Amino acid sequence: MQRLAIRILGGLVLSLAVVFVAETLWELWRHGIDPMALEYDPPTARALASTVSRAINNLLAMVLAFVAIAIPITANMYTPKLVEIFFQDRINQICLLYFAAMGAHAIYCQTIFVNGWTPSLHVYVLSFSGILGFVVVIPYYIYVVDFLNPSTIIRRVRERVTDEIQRIPAEGPYSDARRRLDDRILQLGNVVLRAVDRSDRDVALEAIRALDETLVAYAKTKKRLNEAWFRVERERFPGRSAEAIALLHEERTWVEHKTLLQLYLAYEAALAKMPDAVSAISLINGRVGLRASAVGNHAVLVLSIRFFNTFVRAAIAKRDAHAVFDVLHEYRLLAIDLLATRSSRVIDIGRYFRYYAGLARGADLGFIQELAAADFAAVVRAAYERDNTAAPRLFDEFSSLCEEGSGPRFVKSQAMLHAALESLGHENECARLRRLLATASAHDLQVATRDIESTTDAMFWEVTDRQVNLDYVVPEERENVLRVLDEELQRRSEDI
Repeated sequence: MQRLAIRILGGLVLSLAVVFVAETLWELWRHGIDPMALEYDPPTARALASTVSRAINNLLAMVLAFVAIAIPITANMYTPKLVEIFFQDRINQICLLYFAAMGAHAIYCQTIFVNGWTPSLHVYVLSFSGILGFVVVIPYYIYVVDFLNPSTIIRRVRERVTDEIQRIPAEGPYSDARRRLDDRILQLGNVVLRAVDRSDRDVALEAIRALDETLVAYAKTKKRLNEAWFRVERERFPGRSAEAIALLHEERTWVEHKTLLQLYLAYEAALAKMPDAVSAISLINGRVGLRASAVGNHAVLVLSIRFFNTFVRAAIAKRDAHAVFDVLHEYRLLAIDLLATRSSRVIDIGRYFRYYAGLARGADLGFIQELAAADFAAVVRAAYERDNTAAPRLFDEFSSLCEEGSGPRFVKSQAMLHAALESLGHENECARLRRLLATASAHDLQVATRDIESTTDAMFWEVTDRQVNLDYVVPEERENVLRVLDEELQRRSEDI
């Protein structure tokens, strides 16, 4: 849109200059008039000033009416700070001041055009300023429309956050800088919340990504800030206890916490309303944790894990199975990636999987409990495949989770993990899994066998975020999984 405005402006200036000059030269040549001999007389100048003044007044009214209507409406949709952003923009300042200056100059010209005196320079400036005003107005309208484009608003709000981050002084004082950055983060969070409230998916997803980009920018600046920067005022987190604020001071994570809190508020608003926003927020929270782990920022990693747990609890409270489906998927990927560097944290995540599976069971959400078991089994398998020291502890947590639940999904998870661990030579773990399978009902074993036998396509038959069919087992492992289930069924038959 801005490039279009520039092309229109350039085209108008060039074409009008050619047309006006050509028609003037043609008329002068046709009548044999020397242009140097022409001059304005006072009545003509006064009439011209009056005409141009009325035109400029109308032009100024058009521009101000457009701005006065468009800006407040758009600000109400996204963020009230848009008014401030609009009037801080250099092009908007120049254009509005130019239109106002044209009107003032027109009035001034009419004042000094007295009988017997014609100020030629004023006449020329008045005429050409009026022409230029009408040339500029259409490109400026296009610029304003582009300025009010949601993507442009998000980019400008994000740039305000990143610019504020870059301006943080290395040595302080920090009180005003913390207030300004907190205000900027809240502005971006408001854009996300308002977009989710209106179910404006494109805007919501773009604003969610913008929040992630601000965290990336802050991570680069955080290294040079001294301890005083992290002593955030309690007023920045209304309702938080003194202990919660002390934890922020200790972990030096108030900016990350404030930003992820905006994502959490958007997450709550999006539950059962905007599934793709829930997926995007889960994905970004996982990225935050991975980036923190990569640079050794343990506190931010722990913060990301806490928010994952909060996401799961909120989804269970709202009985939004789809949200848990997405969150557990990203949570599982984070846990598997952390095996190489943060195995102790993966053990903690295993405990959380078990805890929230029990919470789902208490809320009568059996599918979520079964899904937690399937995802946790994938983490346990990855730990054993990588010969990770956390594998035995994770297996213990998985076994405890399975002891608290029942159903075909638990049977499938246990049988699949048994086949994988058997190929790796972990006989003790396989024995424990067989004991778990021995507690399953014959019906659950039969359903699990039938589902695995009939699932030959890795892709689920509906469109889902994961798309992978949870019942699918690769051909080279399917035979072993079915054998484990068949052996357990045969044992039941022999007992009968």
